[in-house]
Amino acid sequence: MMLGMSQIPTNGLNSISKLMAWQRNSGLQRPLWIDAWSLWFNGRKIFHPSISIYNMVHGDCAYQYWEGKDKVVPEVLDMVDWEAIGEAMSSSTLTRQHFVSKHTTGICGVGKNMKRWKKWPTDNGPRCGVEETAPHVWLCKGENACNVWQASLNNLKIWMESVQTDPAIAEAIVDSLDTWRRGAINNKM
Repeated sequence: MMLGMSQIPTNGLNSISKLMAWQRNSGLQRPLWIDAWSLWFNGRKIFHPSISIYNMVHGDCAYQYWEGKDKVVPEVLDMVDWEAIGEAMSSSTLTRQHFVSKHTTGICGVGKNMKRWKKWPTDNGPRCGVEETAPHVWLCKGENACNVWQASLNNLKIWMESVQTDPAIAEAIVDSLDTWRRGAINNKM
C-alpha cells in the first residue's frame, strides 16, 4: 500500500528526512535528488555498495568453495556470522587481515608449506616434531605451546574484564576455547 506524503508519521523529522520516509514507504526505488544513485537488492537499499556488490556477486561462489573443502563441515557455514566477520576484518589492520586470512586458509609459513616451498628439509614443527600445519599451530601440545596458550587466555580474561564483559559470558568464552584446544569438541571447522 502506498501512503501519501501527509499519511506518513513524521514527528520530529526535517524536510529531507520526511521526503526519504515517503520514498521508502512509497515503494519507489529511484534516487532522490540528494542521492547520487541508489542500488537496491531484494527490495532493500544497499548503503555500502562496494562491500554489498562483492558479496552479492561472489558470496555464493565463496560459500560453494568452502562447502567443497574437506576442512569445513557444511552445517558450520550456515552458523557463521559473515557480516560480523566482515566488520571485524574491516576494522583490523592490514597485517592482522593477512595473518587471519593466511591461517584460516592454511597458506602460511608452517612446516608443511615450508617443506613444500623448499625452505625447510622437513615438515616437522620446532616444538613437538610432528607435521606442522596451520591448525596444528593452534592445537600443539609441544614445548612451551601450552604456556603461550594459557598466557593468551589470561590476557583475554583481563581484556574482557577491562571492557566489562559479563562474567558469565567471559567464562563461557574462555571455557569453550580451552575445551576446543584440548580436543574435547570437534576441531574440524
